[in-house]
Amino acid sequence: MQIPIILETDFGYNDPYVGIMKGVIKNINPGAEIIDLTHGIPEFDIGSGAYALYTSFKYFPENSVFTIVIDPGVGSSRKPILIDACKQFFIGPDNGIIYPVVESCSQAGSFHYIRIIDPEKLLIKVSEITGKPVFSLSKTFHGRDIFAPSAALLSLNVNPEEFAPTTIKPNNIVKYNLYHSVEKNGLICFRPIYIDRFGNIALSIAFKEFASILESYGEISFETIEGGKYTGVIGSTFSDVPSGSIVLYSNSFGFLEIGINKGSAVDVIGKPDLICFKH
Repeated sequence: MQIPIILETDFGYNDPYVGIMKGVIKNINPGAEIIDLTHGIPEFDIGSGAYALYTSFKYFPENSVFTIVIDPGVGSSRKPILIDACKQFFIGPDNGIIYPVVESCSQAGSFHYIRIIDPEKLLIKVSEITGKPVFSLSKTFHGRDIFAPSAALLSLNVNPEEFAPTTIKPNNIVKYNLYHSVEKNGLICFRPIYIDRFGNIALSIAFKEFASILESYGEISFETIEGGKYTGVIGSTFSDVPSGSIVLYSNSFGFLEIGINKGSAVDVIGKPDLICFKH
């Protein structure tokens, strides 16, 4: 069975960076199957990148190689890591973006290992396979020089010990928690963690947990930490409210989400640091 490589970046669609990564992969494994998860993650946005990965990986075949390049620390001391968890592989920077997957898989008893990619060993292995000289490693494009080659080697069933010999424990990687709440002025507040192209705002709490702390259902008031005040209705889908009205619901991944029927919540509410509710 062919091992698919899944790409997620904040590179956008105007520059050649994604295409170059695909070229590198094909140069190492001409038969590689490459799937674009998204390249529309907002620049440097670890939270959005973590959410997109966490809510997506379970829908792909076993042994898929998720290659995540949202990397504001590129070229710094942050580690390039390779993870085997939930019968999938994950490659990317150690900046918290893969942590929710590691945590979830560990809790499910389906975590195997975390390895640190050794760029020197990686490039030597690539040279062995391609028959071409070792290329130089840039300081600013590890998507091309480390992560894409690592994904290509995994798709060829190369033993990861050959280019990522050092293992570390989950508590030694950078942590980022998708589920997060904080008390402010007697209110419970959540982070907006993802905004889709329709302007729906996913918050850092499971809807089931949110519903359990509400004082009442139906109409609900909430406010942003910056002082904006809004009213919406707890519902199950957009059409539960009139066009242009706010609805709060469980999105397709189980997170609390704020939307507007035939409208954009982010256009009305903006992008606040926190959204707060009475409880």
